[in-house]
Amino acid sequence: MPTTFRLAGLAEGRVNRETHDIDFVLKLSDGRGLMFAAEAAAARQIAASLGRMALDARGQGPEALAAERVAQYGVQKDAFGEAILLQLVSDDGVPYMFALPAAAATDIARRLQSEGANTTGTGLA
Repeated sequence: MPTTFRLAGLAEGRVNRETHDIDFVLKLSDGRGLMFAAEAAAARQIAASLGRMALDARGQGPEALAAERVAQYGVQKDAFGEAILLQLVSDDGVPYMFALPAAAATDIARRLQSEGANTTGTGLA
């Protein structure tokens, strides 16, 4: 029978360029970490499946959202000039990369500037 662990989040992750694996540490609710190495194809399958299951697990009412703190960010045009690349790196060192259409990037920049200047409460995400 498998052992059940209660997960608290993703503590860290990186791509191993030599093996083409994804190495990551899952943080347990008791503070320990479990290290894994997965082939990229297996990691994509796991991530996609967990994403679908997480959507199915949502309740009907309001719920708290977990938000990653951003430690680093980068913005640049992709090599083909078709998208704006936005990289966000969490406090734990986990990188997230997004390819945004230029119009969406411009809209996000405008909204960020507006929310950053707004000192009268919180906005809606």
